[in-house]
Amino acid sequence: MITISVQQLLIYILLVVAIVVLGILAAVFAKLLPTLKSLAKTMENVEALSTTARDDLDSVQGIVKNVSRSVSDVTGVIANNRSGLKAATNLVNAAAGLARLTRTKEKK
Repeated sequence: MITISVQQLLIYILLVVAIVVLGILAAVFAKLLPTLKSLAKTMENVEALSTTARDDLDSVQGIVKNVSRSVSDVTGVIANNRSGLKAATNLVNAAAGLARLTRTKEKK
């Protein structure tokens, strides 16, 4: 005669449940493995893209700094040579006025 206590029966039931749960987990991980490999490849691509974007951003920042310096230099030159620019503008305006004057005299 075989006698099984309630405690032993509960232990055997828990052991069977644990084996079933481990089997389910193994199946889930087996199905997730291709997805994880694909995710790893995608992350490598994202890393390469972010590196390229960072390098391009550094290049753009350098260009912007150079343009900013150039604009500052041109602004400084213009600010320092205002009287020269005014004189050149007045000279051009005078030449334009003289040209208009000669044209109006030629028409008459």
